[in-house]
Amino acid sequence: MKREYQFTDIKPIEVPPIAGMTVAEAQKEMYGSGLQLKVETSGKGDYIVEQQPKAGAKVAPGSTVRLYLSDKPDKPTP
Repeated sequence: MKREYQFTDIKPIEVPPIAGMTVAEAQKEMYGSGLQLKVETSGKGDYIVEQQPKAGAKVAPGSTVRLYLSDKPDKPTP
């Protein structure tokens, strides 16, 4: 049976797919989503090559999404 949310429940937010974007593009995508961006660099660059939690994960509002950067875009990992 699928659980129905009550008025007082905090609804989880689905993490959007932002791997392959620049940090600026990711900020636009995340604006207003209730999530925070935290950048952890893995090399130098402006492109997001990985994110944690992964796209599609359900997290609480205010959760942090960590971004791992590179100097060239990479194919996002599903």
